[in-house]
Amino acid sequence: MLFKLGWSCAPVCAPARTTIITGMYPPSIGGQHMRSMVNLPEQQVRAIQASRHGNVLVDTSSARSILPGLVEWAVAEVGTEKILFGTDTPLYSVAMQRARIDQAQISESEKRAILYSNAQRVLDLPALKMGEKP
Repeated sequence: MLFKLGWSCAPVCAPARTTIITGMYPPSIGGQHMRSMVNLPEQQVRAIQASRHGNVLVDTSSARSILPGLVEWAVAEVGTEKILFGTDTPLYSVAMQRARIDQAQISESEKRAILYSNAQRVLDLPALKMGEKP
């Protein structure tokens, strides 16, 4: 995928993602401060579950994403189809974030969904070739 022209409503990831997800300018919904009002994973999960249209997803990166068992808990609470792989690069190491998924106690199909298939579905990306890894 090649983007030739782009614009972001914010210089950091969370407010920009908030705009992409909701279609609203971050200050109009309180999302301009890196969503700091929602600081517990439980609150984030409840927001996803409360989404009326089922179009709110979460990625695997955050300051709290290093908590043990968080990936497994998120899969159980919101379902694999609502989780996208994220890194928050350059704040976190891509390899470390990938290892969290690889080492999670979830099925290989759930790992593949988080690492690629969900993004493929949401962003209409091309399918991987047989044996190709994300």
